[in-house]
Amino acid sequence: VSVSDLSAPGLDVNSDTDAPTVFQVDASATLSGFVFLDTSSNSASSHDGVKDAAELGVSSRLVQVLDGSNTLLASVSTDASGFWQLMLPANELNQPLQVVVQDTTSTTFVSEAQPYSVGSVTDGIVQVSATYAQELTDINVGVIEPPLLVNDRSSSVNPATTVVYAHALTVRTHGVVSFSMAQTTTPVDNSWVVSLWQDSNCDELLDSGDSEIFSPISMVKDETQCLLTVQTVPSTAVNGAVAQSSLTAQFDVADGAGTGHAVQFSLNNLDVTTVVRSGTGRLELEKTVRNVTTNGADVTSNAATPGQTLEYSILYRNAGNGPLTELSVQDSAPPFTTLQPGSLLCTATPASLTCTPGAAGDSVSWDFVGTLAAGDGGQVSYQVIVD
Repeated sequence: VSVSDLSAPGLDVNSDTDAPTVFQVDASATLSGFVFLDTSSNSASSHDGVKDAAELGVSSRLVQVLDGSNTLLASVSTDASGFWQLMLPANELNQPLQVVVQDTTSTTFVSEAQPYSVGSVTDGIVQVSATYAQELTDINVGVIEPPLLVNDRSSSVNPATTVVYAHALTVRTHGVVSFSMAQTTTPVDNSWVVSLWQDSNCDELLDSGDSEIFSPISMVKDETQCLLTVQTVPSTAVNGAVAQSSLTAQFDVADGAGTGHAVQFSLNNLDVTTVVRSGTGRLELEKTVRNVTTNGADVTSNAATPGQTLEYSILYRNAGNGPLTELSVQDSAPPFTTLQPGSLLCTATPASLTCTPGAAGDSVSWDFVGTLAAGDGGQVSYQVIVD
């Protein structure tokens, strides 16, 4: 807007014949808000689209403003605190606008600021309409980090054996988890029995204080549930029989604010038990992980942030009383990670074997030629980068 002042220089009202002085009035509108982890210590105030002081912002997340024809008007990335701000000129105002937050695999949309939310609260899209010189704030979009269930396990055992596999579920927000088990055996044998237990002291052993899980379990932010799947191998199991037991964790995110977000996650681990009768080899595998970026120790489960490097190591050993002449170790990179193909190593290999690593997509393998004697073993490893 231009306003002409026809007075003399210095705003001299005694003359109105001099050149006009032009004043510029800025009619731009300002939009701002946060992209943040919408989970606090209190379940009732989580997932509500309102950023509490303790809820951390998400940095480097792209925020775009589109008009009704999906034309890009402006964009910006969130700063270290998750804050973003954009200015729109007057000619782009007084119309419905969409604020779109970039989606990623490292988080899931869970909430939007109620004054701007239209339709789903889990699509990362809010609607605004700004007029001249208006300032709209708290255009917030809340996200949560997905839970993590670790790890796939396997073992070769004799018949009439009870095998205990350790797993762990870690959640980054509040909710309720339901567990289920499904099992297939080859050849078909209904006498195999599998059950799921809560490992109360997280020692990866079935103790007297552990309890079998039959009902859903409420969990809070940053809690870990240690789990044990217990596989009972029948005495009649034939040599080479295989049982595949799938552990499924369905995590329903809490909705104390009543937004109806209906966010849930379904996670799976697979336990593979192979029968090897006496007088033959019996392969045992043990998988550990360490955070290379932080120079961490080898553990059975780990947490990391995007960009960090994790190294998975698999120890293999012939725990039977006979040789193993056919050996292949296989694994898959975890979800939300990128495999580093050049990182596959035969870390330690017995002299009686030759080891060849290979990768295809997210799958990794190490094929061996030779004989692994009873009691012998080795180690392989690979690295991933967290997305």
